[in-house]
Amino acid sequence: MRVEGVQRIAALAPADVYRSLTDPDVLARCTPGLKEIERVGEGDYRVVLEIGVAAVKGRYEGHLRVLSPSPPDGFTLGVDVSGQSGFVRAEVPIALAAAEGGTELRYGGEAQVGGAVAGVGQRVLGGVAKWIVGQFFGALAREAAARRVGGEKA
Repeated sequence: MRVEGVQRIAALAPADVYRSLTDPDVLARCTPGLKEIERVGEGDYRVVLEIGVAAVKGRYEGHLRVLSPSPPDGFTLGVDVSGQSGFVRAEVPIALAAAEGGTELRYGGEAQVGGAVAGVGQRVLGGVAKWIVGQFFGALAREAAARRVGGEKA
């Protein structure tokens, strides 16, 4: 399954967006369904996710990894989670670039999905992935705005 998109993060420089995307506290507040995140190594986080969207319901455990870090330009996000419903594995390059009024974030990669969750079909999975990404970036934008108002860097 292809996962790709472009997001604009208003009023934040690429370095601030990079820092936010690699901060486990920010990830915990912004990632839908993220119940636990624990750093187990440099750029390696053990995670527990509980997703309750459409046919992709369930508890998934595994790792999020920051691969090939290149601050502030980006990194590759490694995802490897599994649960009773199946698994998701992906390596998704994330590129950050200064843009008018903030940062442009581009991501794109292939996700491998297996088990019962793969049986729901590409269309449903694509919709769920878009919903999760939208929720994440909406929360990240709200967090960034709150930090700007509070005078703290994101």
